[in-house]
Amino acid sequence: MILDTISNINTATTNFSIEMNASMFAMLSKNVYNNVILAPIREWSCNAVDAAIAANNPSTSFEVHLPTASDPTFAVRDYGPGLSEADLLGLFTTLGASTKRTSNQYTGAFGIGRLSGLAYASSFTVESFFHGTHYSYLITIKDGIPGSLKLSETPSSSPNGLRLSLAVQAHDINTFIKEATYLYQFFDVKPTTNIPLTY
Repeated sequence: MILDTISNINTATTNFSIEMNASMFAMLSKNVYNNVILAPIREWSCNAVDAAIAANNPSTSFEVHLPTASDPTFAVRDYGPGLSEADLLGLFTTLGASTKRTSNQYTGAFGIGRLSGLAYASSFTVESFFHGTHYSYLITIKDGIPGSLKLSETPSSSPNGLRLSLAVQAHDINTFIKEATYLYQFFDVKPTTNIPLTY
């Protein structure tokens, strides 16, 4: 009898939606990670490997700048397709958006790893080298919600790709190096680093 009653109920469904507020962004960009130093190292590096696959150059290495006392910056530079300015303002800044769900070759697919830099820092920089133009944007938090601020647009002869970077606190420099050394031992394609790493 209960089944008969259910079968007579209107079966039209209403989809859930997500309210993009400070708490939700924190949950998806910061609270999702247990290790806020390892998070951007792992997520940005995996994205760099995926970018090489997207550019049909899966064996192409990527560059990693590990923080030092003289330059406390962590950065990952890939040689993938890069992003147009429209994609920087659309795809990159849309949490959950991903171009990697059509193939099992890719590591990422959830579309949240790009914001992992905000798990560690309150801002990071994304640069896109795209068909002769270098775009630079600052990704930062305002009232708990990430936003983008255009820094520059200049001609460039550099190969296509993305470079993501963030400032590292002095007391975390050695931890960044330690976490990177541990992580990259599992990568088939090792990055080129400014500091020699022993795996």
